This record gives sequence, C-alpha cells and structure tokens, in this order.
Amino acid sequence: MRDPEFIELKNRFLFGVGIVILFAIPIMIFLVKTYGTSSVLNKINDDETFTILVTAKSCDNCNLVKDILKDNNVKFVKLNSSTNKNYEEIMKKFKLENKREEYPILIYVKDGEMQANLFSIDTKEKVEDFIEFHGLNNSR
Repeated sequence: MRDPEFIELKNRFLFGVGIVILFAIPIMIFLVKTYGTSSVLNKINDDETFTILVTAKSCDNCNLVKDILKDNNVKFVKLNSSTNKNYEEIMKKFKLENKREEYPILIYVKDGEMQANLFSIDTKEKVEDFIEFHGLNNSR
C-alpha cells in the first residue's frame, strides 16, 4: 500500500505542473508572436503590397502622419526603429539608409518591392501628395 501523504504530494505536484503549463503556453505564444519574426518581413517575403510607417521614440511628426494615413483609409504597418529588432534588416533589404535618423518615413511596397519612400515628413501636404500619387487610399 502506498502512503497517503505520498499520494497527496504527488497529486499536488501534478496539479502544480498543470497550472504552470496552463499559463506558460499562452505566454510563450504571445512572446513568439510579439518578438519572433517581423510582420513586415513576412509581408515582404510574401510579395504583398502595403505601406510602412517607420517611426522612432523621439519622433515629433509620427502621430501626425499616422492620423493622416488613418483619415485617408490607408492600410499601413508601423515599424518602430527604436524597438523592432528587424529594422536594420528591412532597411537594408530596401537599400535605404537613415544615418541622420530622420523620422517619420513612409515606404510604399508593391509586390514585396519598394516603389517609393518619403523621409522626414513635416507637413500634411507631403503625406497627402504621397497617398494621392500612389493611389494608396483607393485600394486595399
């Protein structure tokens, strides 16, 4: 016969392991989705057409550009140069350099290839002209 204390200890241990697994799996999934592969890189590799808004922590005009894009129904992906670990790789893929760290940057990607970019946006008119010229508010 087994000792009742041993059985109770075993049951508590198994219960504890179950609780850890219950919480660990969703946390692992969240971390992989958040810090795993970049959604921007996935879109580029899948030859999608989209717009990238490159921002930084110290960007004054980034929210202005984001609001203009939303007001014009432009679907875009936000890429934060300060926090996205794939920022350098994405910029190299498009052969772009931002040595002076000018933000925000708009990048229009068609079929996975960069078609146009706009650096250091400081007026609403620049964004609206970019949107109109490339027809970004008419599709997607």
